[in-house]
Amino acid sequence: PMLIQWPDRFYHTSEDTLDKVSPAMLAKVGIGTSAYAYFLAHAGAPQAQWLAQEMLTRYQGVIARRVQDVITAAMSAAQGEELAQSVAELAKKAAYWADREREALSTLRRLDPAADGWLGKAQTVAAQALQAEVTRAEDAIAERARALGLDKLPAVPASPPDAWEEQAARIVPTRKFPGPIPVAEYLHRLPFERREEIRAWQERHKVGREMSLLALYWADGKRNLLEIAHLVAMESGRRDTEFLVGYFRLLRELDLLSF
Repeated sequence: PMLIQWPDRFYHTSEDTLDKVSPAMLAKVGIGTSAYAYFLAHAGAPQAQWLAQEMLTRYQGVIARRVQDVITAAMSAAQGEELAQSVAELAKKAAYWADREREALSTLRRLDPAADGWLGKAQTVAAQALQAEVTRAEDAIAERARALGLDKLPAVPASPPDAWEEQAARIVPTRKFPGPIPVAEYLHRLPFERREEIRAWQERHKVGREMSLLALYWADGKRNLLEIAHLVAMESGRRDTEFLVGYFRLLRELDLLSF
């Protein structure tokens, strides 16, 4: 939770002064935040196990909705190639979802260092829930294929990497800062002509700040930029490898990371 007042109409302005803070709202926010901090400070095995069940319940609901969206899109497919692509994309997404939930559950070891027994069971439940949803989607897509007169789905042809993907695969970035990088604050180091080039490049891509932030968080000094681009696509639904290659080269140019 955050200590904040809503609506935050004066936030980040010179008008954000104490006289505009609601004592009643501040009390509510303070109580809520204190209760949250108290829970974490005193949490042990029982609380961690309860939290695992909460996480599993939400995860099952989320993946059911995500998989249903895949099924809904597949039901409007008119060709086997589209259905095959749906299955292939679902496999990629499912692998990503499984990894994220496994990692999320693993964080509960911070509350219960001896969690291996029950935590392993929770991770198994998550994996089984996801597999059940994937199987449901595969069965529904197979039915759609039969409705189109297909005995089986065609193979999905492997796409060779393009020039940007080849470049991304050779870049393994190492961060110099643990948090987000305010690139705009460093552009003054560059000549005016170069800054104009960067501005034009940003206009061409129009990806916003989200993609660059996510890419930085995935950069662990081991992943190459192509792997990072895939993870960003899984998380955000958007892929622009060309932008990421340019962005990370800009960061290196500004001496904000290395590769």
